[in-house]
Amino acid sequence: MKYGSVCSGIEVGQRFGRLTVLEIYVPRRRDQARVRCICDCGNAVDTTGNNLRTKRKGSCGCWRRDRTGQLHRKHGLSKTPAYTMFYDARKRAHQFGVPFSIEPTDIVVPTICPVLGVALDSSSRDTTPSLDRMRPALGYIQSNVRVISFRANRIKSDASVAELRAILAYAEAGDAIR
Repeated sequence: MKYGSVCSGIEVGQRFGRLTVLEIYVPRRRDQARVRCICDCGNAVDTTGNNLRTKRKGSCGCWRRDRTGQLHRKHGLSKTPAYTMFYDARKRAHQFGVPFSIEPTDIVVPTICPVLGVALDSSSRDTTPSLDRMRPALGYIQSNVRVISFRANRIKSDASVAELRAILAYAEAGDAIR
């Protein structure tokens, strides 16, 4: 059956965007030929050949939904511990004027604290993951940050190596007395 210029150049099996042509037909109460297509997502779509040729119709609407969702997503890490640490670190860097060049994907949260050997989780404040700057003056750069427990970060927050050694000697002396 010929459909005239309305569906010229359109054949069964041809693809237009996400749509694949299944059949070309003329509805009972219309003179204009219609094209039945299947979208990649599985939905059936009826449209005109002109809409396919002029690219006004390239999907069932799923492309627009997918694209809209992607516009508001940069990294997919929102509301994760890594992103929370990234966001807070960015605020602190701006507040204190220290360099900041990390991305959310640069922050890897281990399961065990590398300093104290405790499991990192949010069950208590001490075992919560915390972003540590190994050398505070260098700021938040990829080679200067690591994730440790909040307790380990608090212990080393502003203590010098000499002070930490003095505390260690004091603690060891106390253990000897007991």
